Amino acid sequence: MTLYGDKVGRRTAGEVQERWRIPHAIAAQLWHDQELIAKIEPTHCFGLSRLQIQQMNVRILQMFSERLGHPVTGFHELIEKPRLDCPIRPCPLHEDEFDATGTGLVE
Repeated sequence: MTLYGDKVGRRTAGEVQERWRIPHAIAAQLWHDQELIAKIEPTHCFGLSRLQIQQMNVRILQMFSERLGHPVTGFHELIEKPRLDCPIRPCPLHEDEFDATGTGLVE
């Protein structure tokens, strides 16, 4: 799973624990050996609650389970990328790529 967002640090009982704010976007891939089995394209998370994001993760795992033919219970690897690396267009973080009317991308 790939998360695009900003991590925040939080101290609890003398330890630093990292947790994510609501991610900017989520993407996921299912690999078996060296073969890409399924891919969820990056999806913006604007306006979603933590519960809705958890439900999205559950749906992704269910889709992967159906595709693979046996239960997928979690993500093997979490890739964390800065939100400014968001590949989705149009994206409000990349307003400089819109034309003057705001209706399309600059060629």
